[in-house]
Amino acid sequence: MHNMLMCDSRWDSSAHPGDFRIKQAFVGERGASIERAIYIPPEHFLILEYMENWEDYLRNSREERLIKTAAIYAQLEIIHPFDNGNGRMLITLFLYLSDVLHRPISYMSQYLENNRTRYYESSRNISQNNQWQEWIEFFLTAVKEQTKNNIKKVKEINCTNIKVKNSKKLQNYGTIKMRLILSLKNR
Repeated sequence: MHNMLMCDSRWDSSAHPGDFRIKQAFVGERGASIERAIYIPPEHFLILEYMENWEDYLRNSREERLIKTAAIYAQLEIIHPFDNGNGRMLITLFLYLSDVLHRPISYMSQYLENNRTRYYESSRNISQNNQWQEWIEFFLTAVKEQTKNNIKKVKEINCTNIKVKNSKKLQNYGTIKMRLILSLKNR
């Protein structure tokens, strides 16, 4: 699944989409060292065990869909099983699989990038202090705000499509009008 989702994204050529990471990873500002990490996920040899627990929760949890999706997303980010792309596009898939979306069209990265500090802080508070409330509130706000942004973009696209169609109609009208003028002139 990860391999499919990452196939068209920016990707470090040394990483392997779809494969669990085989070395220690860390989350931080671009180019920062592990000493300046915002978050250091579990050692790579624990990933399989943690992913089995994650999958069990995914299949058996009975929470409300969006709450479950928030938990699944946070857990995946905390485990950080891949070298790159952890959760970046998976949120769309989970919302879709949870029947929250009818089509996988909501891309959360824009909101998460724009609110990066709060994103990292609320994620870290889960693993360090077991504080889920802050994360769930942040996540639900992200879904709401990104959905609003996506609706705005769809409306802009629809408006552009209408303008293009109207422009083509005017062009066709102008072409017909010119043909009529030319035909009358040639008589």
